[in-house]
Amino acid sequence: GWFHYYDSTSQSDKLVVKITQVQEQDPYYYPMFQMPLDLLVMYPSGDSTYVVFNSATSQAFVLDVPQEPTAVKLDPDNWVLCTIDEISFSMAAVSDPLDTAHLGQSFYKEFHAVGGTKPYSWTRIGGQFPYGLTFDNSGEFPVLSGVPTYSSTFNFTLEITDSSDPQNADTASYQVIVIEESFPGDVNDDGNVDVSDAVYLINYAFAGGPAPDPLDSGDVNCDLNVDVSDAVYIINYAFAGGPPPQNCD
Repeated sequence: GWFHYYDSTSQSDKLVVKITQVQEQDPYYYPMFQMPLDLLVMYPSGDSTYVVFNSATSQAFVLDVPQEPTAVKLDPDNWVLCTIDEISFSMAAVSDPLDTAHLGQSFYKEFHAVGGTKPYSWTRIGGQFPYGLTFDNSGEFPVLSGVPTYSSTFNFTLEITDSSDPQNADTASYQVIVIEESFPGDVNDDGNVDVSDAVYLINYAFAGGPAPDPLDSGDVNCDLNVDVSDAVYIINYAFAGGPPPQNCD
């Protein structure tokens, strides 16, 4: 789904696109896919293609656009094996995917929404916050913060309602992975070194995706660069029994 609004602060047009992956099977055994996705945005003056990186089950993207779009088409060239349904909505949570948390270290994340009528109300309707973290929704922006005390994967769903009559509502699902420490090659900080880390590096190198944090965790071949050769190194490690990622000094 998508909607357009004019941001008076920046004096620019914004396009909000929300993408939700829905699996028929149990998501525990069939987790969501992380991948770059093409968005064809149509305007009265012509069309433009944008690339977003879908890394959460339900995710909203805010794009700067030159004018109000007439239509938006997801995956216009049918690269993805899926069925696409378009829904209509006027409000969305737009917080980025949550960072990986580290056991015993401070964690802080704000949540934001766009559209509808402020103020918003945020409520957890399912799942579990990481132990040691507190969700404070008393201010303008709700905050999840604290020091994690237990390492595991935590999933939760928030419902956002606005102040219009009738109310607009949206739901957003989040995941926080609490790990004891990070290690070379785990560029998406999920506690594993696998093909998802290679995809992360390819997106960073070619599609303007987020950089590994810390950056040198992506330099698995120790050539002092983080590029596609590191992605190939990880794929070789994951599928062909290649050497493990190195901890470069």
